[in-house]
This record gives sequence, structure tokens and C-alpha cells, in this order.
Amino acid sequence: MPEKKYIRFINSNYETLFHIPDGGRIRITYPDRAPAERVCRFIDEYHTDIGGYHYHICEFAERMEQIGAKYVPLDYVRNSGGGGWSSSTYAITVEKSEHGKVTSNRTNASNGSTVTLTVTPDSGYVLDTLTVTDSRGNTIKLTSQSGGKYTFTMPGRAVTVKATFVPLPDDTQKPCDGGAGCPSYGFTDLGGVGTWYHEAVKCTPSQGQNESMPRQSKRIGIKGNL
Repeated sequence: MPEKKYIRFINSNYETLFHIPDGGRIRITYPDRAPAERVCRFIDEYHTDIGGYHYHICEFAERMEQIGAKYVPLDYVRNSGGGGWSSSTYAITVEKSEHGKVTSNRTNASNGSTVTLTVTPDSGYVLDTLTVTDSRGNTIKLTSQSGGKYTFTMPGRAVTVKATFVPLPDDTQKPCDGGAGCPSYGFTDLGGVGTWYHEAVKCTPSQGQNESMPRQSKRIGIKGNL
């Protein structure tokens, strides 16, 4: 049986970040365009083919740092403790959202483990949708917890988390100040906002019931004259 080959990814300081198997994939998140998945092929201990381009492992790390890109494994491996490598965890990618953010307690997780997401809307906004999909497009079930937290069970594939936020509904009705915005503004004999009947009277012109009347009201019912 041929020996399994694993590709090492490092940062520019030559610190090991992760390993993937030969033929495994990484996801590159760019600052100025959509993320991309790349298949990687083992060349030797210090060189790899990433998406059809040959790199020294340090050259790739330096290039990604220069353009502000991040890369994570989609087919992750770890040392099994017996000198070999075994498949263990899969990447969790949280896409950037407008008007709020979502954080995950893990960047990688093993199949069957529980992942916790924390949703934090910006001031004046509320969560609209939150979805988790795996690399095959399947939707992963979310369970709502307290404190803006949600959990899901990690599948045996990489997942992507997306959220959208919308403005809070403006359900607060401001008290009438009797100004130009008041429907009864201009009816000079109806009294001001301090009169007990103001709220009821202002409703009449707001419903279009006084459109044919002059700007002097008829004082219907105010003094008991029906």
C-alpha cells in the first residue's frame, strides 16, 4: 500500500497551521472578492500544487499575508498519536454580515460535535436570517439558545454560516405635539394638545372626514349639542 502524503500549510514564520491529505481542499477568503476553494496536490515536503499553481509552502503563506487573504482547510487532518495522520475536523467559515456579526466558538470541528454560534446585531438592528450549509449545499438544523446563541451538530463536511440583519420595527408611537404634523393643525377652535378631546378630534381629519370642511371646525358634540 502506498504511503499516504500530507500537505503542510504554514505562516510566514514557518509555524505549522494545519495539514491536509494529498488531493484535499482549502478555502481562501479574500478581502476584495468571493471566497474560493482550491484542490491541493502534494509535490514534496516543501512544495505543493494549489489550484494548478506550484508554490513553495512559505511562498504561498507570504503571498496570502501580502494580499490580506485567509485560508482554512476543508479536509483537515491531525496527528493521530501513532506517527500517522487521521481525518478529524472540518472547517467552519462565518461569512461577514452587514449591521451585525456572528462568531463561532470553533474554526474547525469533528463530525458529531456541537458548535455554538453567537449573534450580535448592531444597535437598531435585529437578526433576520441565520443559516448553516455544508459543502454539498445541505442546510444544517439550528437550535436556538438563550442570549443570542444558536447551536448545531457538525456534519462530516465543511460548513458556511450566513446571517442577515434588518432594522428594528418602529412601533413606538410618539405623542402628538399639535404641530404641523398633527391632522387637526389649523383648526384654530379645537384647542391644543392639552384638551381632553384632542386625540379623538385629531382622528377625524386624519381619516379624511373633514376634507370638505373649512379650517374652522363645527364643534360637533364638544359642548353636548348633538
